[in-house]
Amino acid sequence: MLVKEFLAQLPTLFDNWGMETMQPKQGEWGQIVDRVVQQHTSNFYALVDAACGYLEPGEVFCEIGCLAGGNLVAGLQNNPEVLAYAIDLYSPDGDEVEQKTGFLQGNLTHFDVLDRVCFAHIGVDEFFEDLRNTESADQFGVYIYSFVPDYRQALISLFLVRPWLAKQAVMVINNSQTPPVQQAINDFLAAEPAAKVLLDWQMADHGVFGSQGLAILVWDADNQVSEINPLIVGAVAMETSADKFAKLLAKSTKKKVLHVGCGPYNPNALPPDLRTENWQEIRLDIDPKMQPDILGTITDLSAVPDNSVDAVYSSHNLEHIYDYEVPLALAEFKRVLKPGGLTWLVVPDMQLAAEWVVKGDMDDQPLYTSPAGPVRALWMFYGMGTSIPGTPYMAHKTGFTASGLRGRLTVAGFRSVEVWRGNFNIYAKGYKKI
Repeated sequence: MLVKEFLAQLPTLFDNWGMETMQPKQGEWGQIVDRVVQQHTSNFYALVDAACGYLEPGEVFCEIGCLAGGNLVAGLQNNPEVLAYAIDLYSPDGDEVEQKTGFLQGNLTHFDVLDRVCFAHIGVDEFFEDLRNTESADQFGVYIYSFVPDYRQALISLFLVRPWLAKQAVMVINNSQTPPVQQAINDFLAAEPAAKVLLDWQMADHGVFGSQGLAILVWDADNQVSEINPLIVGAVAMETSADKFAKLLAKSTKKKVLHVGCGPYNPNALPPDLRTENWQEIRLDIDPKMQPDILGTITDLSAVPDNSVDAVYSSHNLEHIYDYEVPLALAEFKRVLKPGGLTWLVVPDMQLAAEWVVKGDMDDQPLYTSPAGPVRALWMFYGMGTSIPGTPYMAHKTGFTASGLRGRLTVAGFRSVEVWRGNFNIYAKGYKKI
């Protein structure tokens, strides 16, 4: 896959690139939209067509979740040398499978690309197992994940494809702004240095691509495109967040507490010392449904200027990031604090949870009741994502004891660190050096 050439051309393919009114400059994509009646738009089809146009000889196009075949048609009809794998698992109902498979084949036949598509009605795991068993030598230069926005399916689709990716390949991931898919992408990038972000379309607007966000990753096995700067679409939203933050700072002369990972609004969420009339709460969360003042993540507070808040409060957030990310989060907290500013943390008490496990009770006796439900030792170790389907972002990826959390804050440069235990939690305070 000629990644550099593809990336250079991509913004030139569209009028109003990066805007909600974006449309392809060329191509009769409306015919596919009208024929296949599926969720993708002309913009998505133009992108797939361009990507397949930069495949090198012998490279193959593969799509997980082909639905009615719109992307297959878009990728193949203008690129007559390209072959494709198409995988989907419609339903266990035989009649529905026959109906949807027939519709797919009819669409591929209508656009005269049926003979270049190898379709399999199987799951992701089974498809890649079949590839291994047949010792396939095919190399995927363009790989699209359009399957269900599920954490496990998205993550295994990214991990299992690795042996069949060309040395340079693009991986197009649909619905990238849904929390399960977003988490799968982040976890894959953290584990795979050969994968890099090529395009991060952060606008979750169905009118642009027919999906909630779009991510394109580049698989760069030989590190040949390391100098490429990713295209970030949605930076205006980050600028708006920064502008909004400046307005919040100017709103009053009260001391400012940045509530990181605030969740839904709760007037009693902050500790009593931080919710007096002397304090102004600024809410930050990764999930727009929480209606925060600022969108951001615990490891990226880029919308918040240096030395701008008097306190940072974060309750039950650090355990949801990987252990190696904890110093990044603490460094961000320290960066945004004014000299002498306070960071106040709450995390589960893993020493207490371990004591219950030693007693032989990990998942029977609730230790306490949280807004999410009864919390057992199992949840304290692994998070509610272990028990509630569709909540992988609520999984725990690290844990803390009182001495361990004290050490983390000290190493991060916080002074006068105080740590105490209670109510199945560890509480910690630390201050930025004046």
